[in-house]
Amino acid sequence: MTSYLFILQASPFLQVLFLSAVQFPQQKIYTEGDASGSNENMQQYIPFNKVLEKQTKDDGLKKGERTKLRLMIATAKLLQDTFFHDLRIVDICKESGVSQGTFYLYFEDKMDIATTTLSKFVHHIYQALKEAGKNRNSLSESAYFTTLAYVEQFHLNKGLLRCLMQMTEESTKFEEIYQTLNSNWNKRTAEAIARRTRKPLSENPEGLLVVYAAGGMVDEYLASLYVRRDPILVEHSGSPEDVAELLSKLWLRAVFGSRLGTEIQPASAGIPV
Repeated sequence: MTSYLFILQASPFLQVLFLSAVQFPQQKIYTEGDASGSNENMQQYIPFNKVLEKQTKDDGLKKGERTKLRLMIATAKLLQDTFFHDLRIVDICKESGVSQGTFYLYFEDKMDIATTTLSKFVHHIYQALKEAGKNRNSLSESAYFTTLAYVEQFHLNKGLLRCLMQMTEESTKFEEIYQTLNSNWNKRTAEAIARRTRKPLSENPEGLLVVYAAGGMVDEYLASLYVRRDPILVEHSGSPEDVAELLSKLWLRAVFGSRLGTEIQPASAGIPV
């Protein structure tokens, strides 16, 4: 059983949310062996470079497309352990088995390949979250599995997430791509919540702000745990499943507050949290 005493050392906002969250029923949202945890509903997550490697198996890929993917796979793999400023084209070429001359047929420089790779990574995260929340039996279950999908991305791709945060300051192009996807996800989530609570966003614009704030809480927690490796969080947070359990409860309480379980329309297939 994971201890959450470390929450008392967090911000007042997290303290309040935590004290509210523990008022939920004490059973876990997901327990191994129950209906929500059946094999057909559980997605297996792998590092992003492995995701790209699977794409190279497509028989319909042209040689140039496969070569470009190999360079991106090498970049994704190297960025797991290398800061962007230390990334070198010679290392990308060595890792991928592609010559430096060929590299420049596909990318201008390391900024270009890093931006392209990380943009694809952001789209991958977005798609993983969309899929994870589909066809769940309840709001809490949908929130849990969507959160778990996000937690797993940090857990498996901590180096890429570190670089992603860095690149939003290094590249205007990438920042625009990231902000667009982030805004789209938050708006999509807020609209889904509006449907559940039967309160259109036009009548409740604060709902979108709350989604942004709750999402920021989750981002900061995961960055502190997996990227910055805060020793207190590392010691007490437990497995990705434990982290998703805690954060999904906090998120639900932050977004729905006292309305949770009273004014919320039951979850329907395909509607995200």
